[in-house]
Amino acid sequence: MKSKQFDAAFSVSKEHVITNGILKKANELLLLVTHFEEHITSVVPEDRSLFEFFFDKEKEHTYGNSWIYVTQGVYGVGSHNLGYKYYDGENLCLVTIGSRIEDPDVLVMYWIRPVGKNILPIIVRISDKIKKLFGVCCYVKKIFAKQFDFLFNNGFVSAENYPWHRMSHSEDDTYPEIILDVKKSLNEA
Repeated sequence: MKSKQFDAAFSVSKEHVITNGILKKANELLLLVTHFEEHITSVVPEDRSLFEFFFDKEKEHTYGNSWIYVTQGVYGVGSHNLGYKYYDGENLCLVTIGSRIEDPDVLVMYWIRPVGKNILPIIVRISDKIKKLFGVCCYVKKIFAKQFDFLFNNGFVSAENYPWHRMSHSEDDTYPEIILDVKKSLNEA
């Protein structure tokens, strides 16, 4: 699949990449992915209830279980600037592509907050295909220990081995946020 069309679509100058070329390249690459993976489609505003439905079914909860969280980091990608999603009726995961912070010319794919019984084998399969076709590495964010173990046992490596940033190997999960009850904190201060 890595063809002249692909090479032509992604040959842009460094100046263009620095200004806004990353979003253009990310959108072009994700559009190519949708041609061989029918369950990856652009997120639309009406998908909010779909994500919330899946998050509500989760036994373990995290701040990653929110529409605001999963869409905040994908602005500019997708037809509505809300990223892309993998959804097959039983499994759901937000999908986006961006640059590595320390190497802005290198694109990486992010799977954000995978939910559903069979989502992890799907992520492994599609990530392998994307790596082989386009040379793009994939990160999986907002996962639990069991999910990490499955991915690790199926060819993924820890973000410590291929960090998002040398000072923050797991991006915002390196030093996770603390959720406080502001009202209680103010009353007891």
